[in-house]
Formats: sequence, structure tokens, C-alpha cells
Amino acid sequence: MTGITTHVLDTARGRPAAGIAVSLARRAGDAWTELAATRTDAAVFEVRDAEHYHVPLLVSPFGYTTYRGS
Repeated sequence: MTGITTHVLDTARGRPAAGIAVSLARRAGDAWTELAATRTDAAVFEVRDAEHYHVPLLVSPFGYTTYRGS
């Protein structure tokens, strides 16, 4: 599978968080261009190279964190 994926976990409830807005943007200089936007549990955008990217995201009512993963 190729592409960029993420999963969002509601750490207060211990389950996936549905309906979270997610966007992918590219920075060129001081400007950002949105490449794709969706919500969790909705359609997934496509990356057309041979690599797979996954961005873990942990969410609670008090904050969020992300990490590079292993």
C-alpha cells in the first residue's frame, strides 16, 4: 500500500475519533498550498510514489500529540 495515512485516537475514551478534519499542505517559502482535505473515517487521498507515510495522532479533551512512529 502506498500513500499517507493517519489514525486519530480519542485517549479519553480509548477508541478511534471519528469526524476529525485532516488536511495535507505543502509549504513553498512562506506560502502553504492545501493538497488534500478529509475527515477521519472518510475518503483517503492518494500519494503516487512508492513510499508509505503514516502520521500517528493522539487526541484528548486536554490536548493532542503526534510522533514520527517506528
